Amino acid sequence: MDAETTEMVRTREAGGRETAWHRGAWQTGIVALLLAACGGLMLLVTAKSRQALPVLGSVVGDFTLTDQEGRPFESSSLRGKAWVASFIFTNCRDTCPCITTNLTLLQESVQADPRLRSGVRFVSFSVDPERDSPRELKAYAERYGADTGLWVFLTGKKGDVLRLSQEVFQLSAAPAPRKDGTGNASEIIHSDRFTLVDQEGRLRGYYRPEPGDLKRLVSDLSRCLDEVR
Repeated sequence: MDAETTEMVRTREAGGRETAWHRGAWQTGIVALLLAACGGLMLLVTAKSRQALPVLGSVVGDFTLTDQEGRPFESSSLRGKAWVASFIFTNCRDTCPCITTNLTLLQESVQADPRLRSGVRFVSFSVDPERDSPRELKAYAERYGADTGLWVFLTGKKGDVLRLSQEVFQLSAAPAPRKDGTGNASEIIHSDRFTLVDQEGRLRGYYRPEPGDLKRLVSDLSRCLDEVR
């Protein structure tokens, strides 16, 4: 093989190696870009799933009521805790058994998680405080197996409880109307919603007493606790 032919072979071989190198570098670059895009997408999804819950209302504010043991209960004892508010009365035969039964299921989820157990509380307000004495509330709590280390039942002046329900939590509560237009004190119309209140006393979510919403509420309680890490 003469010198000119040898040089042509070397040139083709070098060109082939250069083309292969460029092809490999291009493929590596594409893979890197795809991995980066996937990583960015995962971060975006994770960040979105961990977005802060919306703030739905003003701060609950200070209140003083009476618990199921007959002791004064100050709302200040809830500071630093995420809590679930509900409105019930012990003579209710309609929505209250469903509300309280579902709260006992939620209680089981909280008891099973040490982090939730230490950071979450339940507060059930009686919308019939004139009949719901501490003794009645204590018997009601025992009937449903409420863990009173986590769950408090409150009574007090009727006007104070109705103000909390209607003005603070934005939930209905009123005597059922009679046919003559007057209120029937033995029957009370009230909301069945649970309300999530954060560690600063802000309203963060409303939930129905049903499995899907209970699952969401457990998740949202955890998200509230994440906010103060």
